[in-house]
Amino acid sequence: MLSRKDKLKIQRAMVTRLKGHERQLLGELTPALKRYFTEYERDFQRFHAITHQEELFWAVQKSHITLCGDYHTLRQAQRTVIQLLDQSLPFWTRRKRDVALALEMLRPKDEKAVSQFFRGEISEIQFLKKIEFQRRWGFRWENYRPLMLWAKEHSVKVIGLNLETKSGLESLEKRDQAASQVMLKYLRLHPRTNLFAVMGDLHLAESHLPRCLKEGLESMGMIRRVLTIHQNHEKLYWVLVQRGIEKSANVIRLKKNVYCLVNTPPWVKLNSQVQWVEGIIDEDAPKIYQMGQKIPWVCSGEEILELLRVMTRFLGVSERIEDDFDLGDPEDLDFLKRIPEYPCVDFKTHEYCVKHFGSHFIPKLNLIYLKKTSMNHMATQAAHFLHHQLSGATINFINLKNDFFPWVFFEALGYLGSKIINPSRQCYTLEDLRNEITSKNSDDILAIQLAIEILTEVRLTAQAKLIGAGNPLVYLKAAKIIGKALGEAMFHSAMNGITTRQQIHSLFRNSFSSPEGTANLFALWSRRLLS
Repeated sequence: MLSRKDKLKIQRAMVTRLKGHERQLLGELTPALKRYFTEYERDFQRFHAITHQEELFWAVQKSHITLCGDYHTLRQAQRTVIQLLDQSLPFWTRRKRDVALALEMLRPKDEKAVSQFFRGEISEIQFLKKIEFQRRWGFRWENYRPLMLWAKEHSVKVIGLNLETKSGLESLEKRDQAASQVMLKYLRLHPRTNLFAVMGDLHLAESHLPRCLKEGLESMGMIRRVLTIHQNHEKLYWVLVQRGIEKSANVIRLKKNVYCLVNTPPWVKLNSQVQWVEGIIDEDAPKIYQMGQKIPWVCSGEEILELLRVMTRFLGVSERIEDDFDLGDPEDLDFLKRIPEYPCVDFKTHEYCVKHFGSHFIPKLNLIYLKKTSMNHMATQAAHFLHHQLSGATINFINLKNDFFPWVFFEALGYLGSKIINPSRQCYTLEDLRNEITSKNSDDILAIQLAIEILTEVRLTAQAKLIGAGNPLVYLKAAKIIGKALGEAMFHSAMNGITTRQQIHSLFRNSFSSPEGTANLFALWSRRLLS
């Protein structure tokens, strides 16, 4: 397998390229922002200890005020906030503490609209209009929606921290001061409150918002324990990598009451920013968006080619991979009309995948469709294209018995490709799947149950008997679930030296055209990795 040194070289090259791309899109920092950024970076010159999540959870629970950094374009950053709150809310509730969630994305005057939305008096679209979300904040609502719904579900008070000014980035200090005043005022009126604030990363430098808050608390004679949590600082990620523990450790204590949570590789974080910026300034995209209208996500072929270069080096592919793929336009699905029809089959596999899964590769058209241009989606489809280039495979889902296991491998190789790019990506475990059964619709439940049966059955004859007549959609979803589990296992076996580069490479050259041979191959790999 590719040496760790070579893998790190590839990863650092990806980060360098993305930084250059980001700078081309955004231009140079203003003097005020450059100074602000320099002050922020000083906080990461040294750290106290590499620790564990349980310590961080406990630190949140025992703190009166938590300041959590937010990388606005990275969905994982907002998911982390929910995870921290989920872990802490029961503790605070048992101690009869009130909880408030303070958000930079809102102004104090938006709190009335939040209350109306939570009470069901206005719709989601009306709420976004009232707070002028797109004009004022501009980041993807899809990232922040789960956080707002979490607060609504748990009856948590939401307060706004943002200060609307005309001077933009140069008013960061004023925003720190305004945010601290909002929090101090709220705590003075509600002294038994645990306040969890979500602010952009740069605000959390010790000399920025934390200092304003500390000085305000002292002037008011209030004693409160303040915790600062940074997220995914690049320098600390490389510290974990150098020690070979980036997969097992993700919490760093910088000093007392200051932590950094590292759960996303820097190239994934940077790519989220690049994709957001390109979606905003793309010349062909509308400049003003209707409320509820999604901002188009733009992907260039060069990004796919960069991911392909990483994968081919990882797999040891020596020949040149052609770059003759097309990119499907998420706003124009006319390309679906070009897919060969099978009159005897009611279920149109590729059309369903395009409309429901967010990204898909259509071998017959040599076309990559990306409605979601996250790093995971792009890498998955790049891997599917690579498999097609190396094997000539044109997998479809026409015959349940013949096509089920080839589709499992199709999904496995796509997921494996995404793991090569983003090792932090996770898929459902068997326990997760069993828990999901209670919260899904009938088709999903049947697919999960089928996937569990196949994943826990190592006998080929028994596996084959599970594939029969039925709803093709159930089998397609089950194949996707099983494929992800197999891809996850393949990646870890490769990283641990159990599987060789040549073995993984050979799968990318396999067209899986023999139904019986593919079923036997799945039984072999599942016994080796999943049993």
